[in-house]
Amino acid sequence: MKVVFLQQDSFVKIAVEQLHAVLKEYGHESDLFIESGEKNFLQSVLESGADLFAFSCTTGGEYWVLQTAEKLKRNTTTPIMVGGPHPTFFPEMIKDSSIDYINRGEGEYALLDLLEALRNNPGKIRNIPNVWSKGPDGKIFETDVRPFISDLDDLPAPDFDIYAKYKYLVPYNSEMYSMMTGRGCPHNCNYCFNKTYKELYRGKGSYLRKRSPENVMRQLVHAKEKYAIRKINFVDDCFFSFPGWLREFAGLYREKINLPFIVNVEATHVK
Repeated sequence: MKVVFLQQDSFVKIAVEQLHAVLKEYGHESDLFIESGEKNFLQSVLESGADLFAFSCTTGGEYWVLQTAEKLKRNTTTPIMVGGPHPTFFPEMIKDSSIDYINRGEGEYALLDLLEALRNNPGKIRNIPNVWSKGPDGKIFETDVRPFISDLDDLPAPDFDIYAKYKYLVPYNSEMYSMMTGRGCPHNCNYCFNKTYKELYRGKGSYLRKRSPENVMRQLVHAKEKYAIRKINFVDDCFFSFPGWLREFAGLYREKINLPFIVNVEATHVK
């Protein structure tokens, strides 16, 4: 099965890199089309041979997603899925006639389950955790989220190769390579999405998780060798959440990478 990701701007999304890596590991194909990087975006997308079109959507970007999905629906019967923060927190997006599926929360295994059902048993789609779908009559089928992925090392490392087809993105990514070493935040601030996200996943496992230092290091060494990265932007919500992990990671980082970096930290974690 082939999944084609679509986006408007040239911002590298770690979620798309991660899903691309998972699809590749499980024997599927994936491709990416960026509107600003194509001479004829719609034509390129329609000729891509996709079995599923997928959008990773943040709030504010839903207008472009819905407009693009509507154009696709006028020209193809290929199903359309939207994942990311917007459908996670605003699942009523599924009501739009151009959207066939939305994914709420973590999407790696939900996407694999959806592809398996599309290929072998479409009747199972309505029961896939994290995936909301519509029947032929427009009836919406809602499902609960599955437990959090407990061991992030079980996932392949996010793969920048899906973006590297656009050559102009490679120098920027080399100058400022974005990556995550974990998921979640230890805080529960009322103004932040993390509070609502934790409520969505209540009873579904630990929200705050880290990849092992060795796992992160393999990705960084690969990126340094293949793309000659010069600076790293760690986009974790709170990089200092696990002091023991940090001490182990810091030694490996100095030994194997030793590049300038940016991290997000909360002031009380800095001593």
